[in-house]
Amino acid sequence: MAASPAGGPARCPHPRRAFSLIELLVVVAIVSLLVSLLLPTLSAARAQGRRTVCASNLRQLTLAIVMYTSENRGLFPPCGWKRGKIPGYWWGEINNGKVDYTVSPLFKYIRSPLGEETVYECPDQPWGTYKPQGTNAPDKPTSTYGYNGYYLTPAATPGWGPGIAKRPWQRMESVPQPAQVFLLADTMIYFAAKDELCNDALLDPPFLAQPNWAGPSKGTQYRWIPNDNPTTSFRHRGLTNVASCDGHVDSFNPEGGRIAAPQYNLGAVGSANNPHYVPDWKDW
Repeated sequence: MAASPAGGPARCPHPRRAFSLIELLVVVAIVSLLVSLLLPTLSAARAQGRRTVCASNLRQLTLAIVMYTSENRGLFPPCGWKRGKIPGYWWGEINNGKVDYTVSPLFKYIRSPLGEETVYECPDQPWGTYKPQGTNAPDKPTSTYGYNGYYLTPAATPGWGPGIAKRPWQRMESVPQPAQVFLLADTMIYFAAKDELCNDALLDPPFLAQPNWAGPSKGTQYRWIPNDNPTTSFRHRGLTNVASCDGHVDSFNPEGGRIAAPQYNLGAVGSANNPHYVPDWKDW
């Protein structure tokens, strides 16, 4: 036997033991199992993060509206307008395919441009997941939030204004139960004929008013028909983020409301216009 340098017998080094194929497969299976358990949690955390960012956007926009009302005798800002042939919305005007957000009634209070990942865009509805609404719409994002002009500023609500213009323009103090009445919310609109999902500046109610002339003594009265295209978007895993007229932001599920475009989770909160959309609709 050979001697070691210290004079003792030489020792053979222990051979290194390799993983067997079965052991390697067991390790891979365990790692895969752990990943499969963690992925739903991580996905839910990311979704919650996007919903939180969306709620923050709505709070900032609501604060701008509140500041506007404080300088304008309590009146809510117009949902829309028309300057000649140039259409305007609460977030700005579209002129020859270009957006001017500086003419928005909120620009003075929230100097954010329109665009991707701004206060006007919900992170769960990024640019590229929808088309801009309207033939003259710009090929760029505007906003994926809608304003409850139908109730708050009837005469200044694009598309609906002529029919409901005689309804009162609301002030902050005239809204009954402002904690329940919607101001802004996640919105989109689906055009089935073109199979297009588009952004929408309006938070439309589940029922729409049709004016009926009731004679000089009674004035104009209304009958209500179901809205075929309610615009509330439940894009946060079945929830919609909503800013109410008292300034707080909350999340809602449909609560029994009609889902008109289930492939995009579009519908309304509740089965009636009150208390969230048009609280006094039965008095119209």
